[in-house]
Amino acid sequence: MTPNKKAEAPGEAGKPTTDLNKLLGSARRAQDVPRPQVATPAPAQPAHTSEQEPEKEMARRINITLNAAIHRRMKILSAERGTRLQPLVDEVLEAYLKTQGR
Repeated sequence: MTPNKKAEAPGEAGKPTTDLNKLLGSARRAQDVPRPQVATPAPAQPAHTSEQEPEKEMARRINITLNAAIHRRMKILSAERGTRLQPLVDEVLEAYLKTQGR
């Protein structure tokens, strides 16, 4: 072996051995070891009764553009109420839709 060439790993002809190859080699060998499979039971779904409230609808993410002054006023109002902007927007939109009969 000449001093300019790197040592080759056994079984990997033409590939020089580096510290990273040694680390990855052990990881590859670990993947080949069969692992026991443990079945996890599915979580039990509670039965809905008339006393329980139905699940909330899933939220939808949308992008909108607001007038800067309206956004500022909404942020101030949400800060005064000690809430985040999202619940305030939900409340305002819900109230508006009720006034429109929807």
